[in-house]
Amino acid sequence: MATVQVLTDLPNTIFLDIIQYLSPVDRYRSLYNINHTLNAIVCYGTTHISLSKIQSKRDFDYHLEHILPDVITSLRSIKISNDFMFDKEQGDFVTGDRAIMIGVIKKVQAKMNLIAYEKLEEINLENVNAAQLKLISTKLTNIPQLKRLIISFYGTIADISSLIFDSDVIRSKLKTLKLKLTDTSILSSSSSFINILPNLDYLTVNSCRVGNVAVLLQLAPNIKYLNISIWDFPSRAQTYSSEKFALPNLTCLILKVDEIKWSFVEHLLKQCGEKLKHFTFTGMLS
Repeated sequence: MATVQVLTDLPNTIFLDIIQYLSPVDRYRSLYNINHTLNAIVCYGTTHISLSKIQSKRDFDYHLEHILPDVITSLRSIKISNDFMFDKEQGDFVTGDRAIMIGVIKKVQAKMNLIAYEKLEEINLENVNAAQLKLISTKLTNIPQLKRLIISFYGTIADISSLIFDSDVIRSKLKTLKLKLTDTSILSSSSSFINILPNLDYLTVNSCRVGNVAVLLQLAPNIKYLNISIWDFPSRAQTYSSEKFALPNLTCLILKVDEIKWSFVEHLLKQCGEKLKHFTFTGMLS
């Protein structure tokens, strides 16, 4: 007589490996509330949630109403992105800043108390602006196990200074920072800025005045990866700080320049240490 086997006859370790191939929403819709064993395994195996590139409001609401409340004791990392929106009516066209402002961070913060997730170690914030970062940053100080912050931020130099450089929690936890600067202001080279982001490993700046480069790099002396686009007004006298800022741990430098003199590029390269293994250069020199 043939022996009947069911899915839960598998060892828990193998079952955990299998469900990692499913998204959290597929795990819950397929396996949750079948029995207590499956409930425990699905919950235990859901330690990372990504609210990014979700295709429908239904899936987004399912995460907030069913999955996140259930994994409150096991969640270790969460990714929250403003690359989609669900507030607009079908056929209603919303563009520009309003399209971003009705993104998901406000919704997540309203329904999810990050402080309650006592095992939460990593938060990844994508495509956030000043208003959204201010909304969520007030909660970060009270998350007991938070170790890593990954932020993709767009805004002005003043926004960055006040919301990132002046926040003790963000400064100490920030591991990856991607900046899209929306103004042409120059950072102040205050001595209080020196070594302000000691744990930052990855820095990307998509558009940076030449006058800001030295200041930004003094903030993050331990970075391993730097991807930066540097430009200046061609009609102005191009000057830069000759102050040295050592980058001893830098292994990858991706540099794009526009109307920058080679002497500046040479000065930047001299600050890199012996660990630099990859260098990519593109752009126009004046």
